Amino acid sequence: MICVLVAQVKSLNSAMENNIELRKQLLAITENNSYDSHESLINKLKDQFFHSIQIIESVSPNREKNFVCFMHAFDLRDSVIIKNEMRKKLEVTFGSDFISWLIDKGYLTQNKNANIVIYFDDKIPKHAGLVIGNKIISKWGMGNTWQHDLWEVPSSYGNSFDYFELSVKSEEIEKEFVSWVKIRFYSRVGRNESCPCNSGKKFNQCHGK
Repeated sequence: MICVLVAQVKSLNSAMENNIELRKQLLAITENNSYDSHESLINKLKDQFFHSIQIIESVSPNREKNFVCFMHAFDLRDSVIIKNEMRKKLEVTFGSDFISWLIDKGYLTQNKNANIVIYFDDKIPKHAGLVIGNKIISKWGMGNTWQHDLWEVPSSYGNSFDYFELSVKSEEIEKEFVSWVKIRFYSRVGRNESCPCNSGKKFNQCHGK
């Protein structure tokens, strides 16, 4: 019995080590912006690692139709409002800072039965995907959209995760993004002054976080 348990532990440790190395290899591939080559390179990794990663959608050559992982997970991939805001100013992204803000505001709430999975690195949201059955479908960077197991993602996407649901409709997320961008990037409010959103908090504890 003890020998069986030891063998199981060794097998589990070996699987974890392989997964870490697979994730490093995925990072190396996805850091290369030649998106057309990603599918063949990831398929070739099956010579070294067992994985179930499959391409779902290739990146569009039309930059106007592109989107990021959080937009995909929140069903906002075609949002003209969000894309217009990001187009106006290079620093504006539908990324970690805004997602943290949504969580703080309660627009994203934890629910182990929800269909949105968010990956974290030291409590910073790094990536998101949709839970479909026992698989995840997620957009990797500005590249392709993939179907994969929970931890079959590039190593830069963090080492913890949780399941979330949106507590408001997509239209409300769009409005909040516009408000967040306006206050965060265009307001001249001092960090210790009251936030213009009328939350009653100081700017550095609210939209200026």
